[in-house]
Amino acid sequence: MFIRLQNPLSGRPMTYESLDKHRKPKFIIKPLELTPFRCKVADGIQLTIAVVLGIACVLDILNLPEYFVEPVFKIIAPALIACFILGWMFRDLLKRNTKIVMTTETISVRHWYGWLRYKRNLEHQFVLLNHDKTREEQQRHELQTRRASTKGKVIQKKTYYGQSFHIVLVYAGHRRDLLTVYGQKEAIAIVTRLQYCDRRLNEAMNIGSGGQTPDEEWDDAAGGLHHE
Repeated sequence: MFIRLQNPLSGRPMTYESLDKHRKPKFIIKPLELTPFRCKVADGIQLTIAVVLGIACVLDILNLPEYFVEPVFKIIAPALIACFILGWMFRDLLKRNTKIVMTTETISVRHWYGWLRYKRNLEHQFVLLNHDKTREEQQRHELQTRRASTKGKVIQKKTYYGQSFHIVLVYAGHRRDLLTVYGQKEAIAIVTRLQYCDRRLNEAMNIGSGGQTPDEEWDDAAGGLHHE
């Protein structure tokens, strides 16, 4: 029976492997994810679309000469589909594209103002950090919830920063933020991919081989968040 092996570089984030000028592995990682702010914008746009389409549906239904179930469904169903598709499109368009190039010599990250490059032969590590504004957002939501409860209201605020993470390069003991991602699953996938590519590059340079235990050869688990 033919067994198809899974490519370890498949899935998100999009990753390409090639060889550099020294015939060593070279990885290009291209995360495409929402930031917490862009997620807020996407949710706002989707809410606006829903309101506009909802008003249009009501007006169309009121303009019907008589009430029939079939015409109502013909109005509402396309509106719901359009709301979903338009919301998905804007959410996808608002995702931020980041490019990270890793070779045996350097780690390069492209920002809107240009490239930042780091030497791989210096002590480094890829980790996840909770978003810097997580605590601030939590305190704000707790205050709003208490104020609402005094008026007999119950509210539940959506968290954005609480579900967002900084993907950080700890470079010679210093924090270097590579990108910020909304969604724990997405953030873990990116940092895990970076750690995997880093190990592959170490293997290509014969770094870390021999005399190490399996625990020492693995980076910290991607899901284990680091707190400053």
